[in-house]
Amino acid sequence: MARLWAGKHVALLGATLCALLLACGFRPEDKPLNPRLLFTSGSAFLDSSRTAALKGKISFEGGKIAQSGSFQLFLAGRDSLSFLVEGPLGTDIFRMIIAGDSAYLLSNKDEGWVTLHRGEVVSIDEFGIENISPFLLGVYAFPQYFLHSAADSSDQFIFENVKILTQTGPDTHQFLLIEPVSMLAAAYSNRKTRDGGYYPSSAKIFMLDHDWDINLRIEKILINPDLPEQIWQRR
Repeated sequence: MARLWAGKHVALLGATLCALLLACGFRPEDKPLNPRLLFTSGSAFLDSSRTAALKGKISFEGGKIAQSGSFQLFLAGRDSLSFLVEGPLGTDIFRMIIAGDSAYLLSNKDEGWVTLHRGEVVSIDEFGIENISPFLLGVYAFPQYFLHSAADSSDQFIFENVKILTQTGPDTHQFLLIEPVSMLAAAYSNRKTRDGGYYPSSAKIFMLDHDWDINLRIEKILINPDLPEQIWQRR
């Protein structure tokens, strides 16, 4: 029964992706973003990567709430992540650090760091976000960095417990990533070239049957930067 339930919802998410494709449309300069190539030849710029740093814009829309700001994401391995979000004029700040099997979260409205362990989820009542694993953040923001393995099937890749669905055909401009247990999904678009490869610079993260989405726009990627020690400090 659980497998049937998940199958129906994956199919529904596929339909959601189609609706996104029709609703958003594409600019004439958009280039194909086929994940089969994205996670093989398109990832050439990551061949020697150990660390990575991303900077860009982030926005949240849900119900009557809309917020925007900038973000910085630092990666030093599959289990080592530092994430910073800063609102306009520095009025709202959110930090998250992942070290091994622990995630530490802090906003300027908290009295102290909140600690979660792998398998635990977080909810943010203010935004209507519930049951989200913080350990999926890096995977969803920069999936190429987290690629572990890929299964060559007709229309999807699978790495770890995350599936990637895509429309078939060489002119695919957008693809969908989904974690089938939580049903958290992300739609990727806006291909950018980088050192013989390319990456999706836009990600819309959402959950089926929930009235919210988080939009990330990557404006800069650094490969193998020296990461400052202060990004890991919890104080």
